[in-house]
Amino acid sequence: MDKDLARCVGLWLAEGDTKTVAEITFTNSSFELVDLFYRKLQSLFETDNYRLYVYRPREDADYRELENAETSLYNDERATQTYYIIRLASRDIVKEWKHKVSKVKDEPNLYPYILQGFFAGEGSVYEGSRKSRTLRVSQGERDDFIEKVFDHLNLDYYFRPEGRSYVITKKKNWDIFDEHEICKLHPRKQEKFQSIYNSFQEEHYLKGELKKNVYEKLTEPYRTKELAELFDRSQARLCDVLMELKKEEKATNYKAGGPTYWIRDDQNAVIISEVKNEYLDLLKDQRLKVGEISEHFSVVKSSAYKNLHRLQDMGLIKKKDHEWTTTGTEKQVIVL
Repeated sequence: MDKDLARCVGLWLAEGDTKTVAEITFTNSSFELVDLFYRKLQSLFETDNYRLYVYRPREDADYRELENAETSLYNDERATQTYYIIRLASRDIVKEWKHKVSKVKDEPNLYPYILQGFFAGEGSVYEGSRKSRTLRVSQGERDDFIEKVFDHLNLDYYFRPEGRSYVITKKKNWDIFDEHEICKLHPRKQEKFQSIYNSFQEEHYLKGELKKNVYEKLTEPYRTKELAELFDRSQARLCDVLMELKKEEKATNYKAGGPTYWIRDDQNAVIISEVKNEYLDLLKDQRLKVGEISEHFSVVKSSAYKNLHRLQDMGLIKKKDHEWTTTGTEKQVIVL
């Protein structure tokens, strides 16, 4: 089963005629969605029996056509924008199509893509006063399959009969929508979703809770950027927390190559780059002068000195009688 088929199943479940046995239809004002649905049908069924109906709010309104589909133009004065209906008439193909729909609905791994299509057809993104943020899915009445999709994706939701829609709030649910790109098929909805999603203010942590959570995570090396993404905070906020831990002698940062990594002091570990690890390997079980070391690595003495003194500061090597060797420290050496 392919993702585009699942998306088109979602589109059809949202805005197609699922009851007829004589034709497959899909209605939408987004030509891109109509084109996606049309191209998928073309790839599935060998027929040229397609018809595109175009409804314009006025005669001079712009519209587009589908290649190899017969087009019929109509005026709809009640419409606020041009909308399209793609139609494929064939009882045999409808049977085959509905069989494919049933197979897709039985594949939970395709549920995110079904919801992408369904939301493109029946979804809406809303931001009200006082920063209330809501995702809605229009439905005249509750739908067992749509709720099955929501449950599979761990979405919290409730149905409002008076609003004829499912209502989804909370940042946790917006995170799920973002992770699975639920709004991606409809450009206007995606743009609005991203704008509102980016405006979420940082969730409140109890005093000291963020620092406690970061400290618990630092049993392994992390970059500031990685921690910021993990805790959904800005890098500046994480930098403040990490500096507090450093002042309290609970965490230390190490530069390994380009990036800087943080780890808890009680892990008795140091983090070094692959280059510095080569210096360690060279100095195991032997004493060498800086000239010999620089010659071995084909670098100038100043470059060798820089790496040697950094390793000395970490307690990994020592210098005696102008010669360098390892200290035999019990510290855990992490190479990144």
